[in-house]
Amino acid sequence: MELNINKEVFVYCIANKRVSVFIYLYRRIYANIIYEEAKQDLHKIWIPNQIW
Repeated sequence: MELNINKEVFVYCIANKRVSVFIYLYRRIYANIIYEEAKQDLHKIWIPNQIW
């Protein structure tokens, strides 16, 4: 995603689970979004269960 910083990037998952987690991780690791903010945004879309 860093290579395409000036482009729109389409990330897709039919169930919206993997993509939600990958975007959460990207925001935490690369965008330095604080845990609570990233978690709150993730939970607006999907709340992972114990397996995830």
